[in-house]
Amino acid sequence: MGTLGRRLLFGRERNRRRRWTRFVGGLTAVVATAFALVFVARAVGAGGFANAFYARMVPILLFYGPGFVSAVAAFRHGGLLLSLAIGLAPVTVVGVVFGTVDLAAWLRGAVPPGDSPAWALVLAYGVICLTSAVVGFVAGTTARWTSKMVAERLD
Repeated sequence: MGTLGRRLLFGRERNRRRRWTRFVGGLTAVVATAFALVFVARAVGAGGFANAFYARMVPILLFYGPGFVSAVAAFRHGGLLLSLAIGLAPVTVVGVVFGTVDLAAWLRGAVPPGDSPAWALVLAYGVICLTSAVVGFVAGTTARWTSKMVAERLD
């Protein structure tokens, strides 16, 4: 594999761990905090707020968040593997949350809530988040190359 392919796949060598921690860890923390906020709001009796937050913010974090974060990471010299990890970060949180809810229902002897199985929802979210992350990677890489060409022409 040539240097261009290696750079596209792995990103720049410098500060690689820091980029992974900031982008993947940051998105995971934001999505986990959003789900925790919904659970806490429902626990204290603020069901209206919890429903409104869940209906508006969680889809934004799950569907648009990976693409935006991946575009920023690619613009900052992140690689395709970083973008794929960014796409898998919110899906991992969703899988843990949905699995916990289903397990709690199963331990109580009840039927898990919802119309479709949790694994189907997690798989659908995974496809959407990974697609969003790859589109974000392409957009961020294109923006980086375009800004570099414009800067060279202005000099």
